[in-house]
Amino acid sequence: MEVKDPSPEYLRGFNRGYIVRKFTPNKEIKIQNLSEHATGYARGFNDGVDQYEHDISKTFDQKKGAFNKDLRQDRFEDRGR
Repeated sequence: MEVKDPSPEYLRGFNRGYIVRKFTPNKEIKIQNLSEHATGYARGFNDGVDQYEHDISKTFDQKKGAFNKDLRQDRFEDRGR
C-alpha cells in the first residue's frame, strides 16, 4: 500500500485549523457539512482542529495522571505517620 504525501493545500488548511483552534478555545470552529468533494484545505482545516483537540486531551490526561499519582502518594505518606 502506497502512502501519498498530503497536498500543499491540505497542509495549509491543517496548519491553519490547528492554530485557529489553539487560540479560540471553547468555540466550534469546524467547517460544517463537508461533502465528499470538499477541497483539501477544508479537510485539512478540520483535521488540524481535531489534532489539536487530541493533543490537548492527551496532555490533560497525562497531567491528570501525574496529579492523581501525587495525591495517592500523599495519602499513603499520611497513613504512615
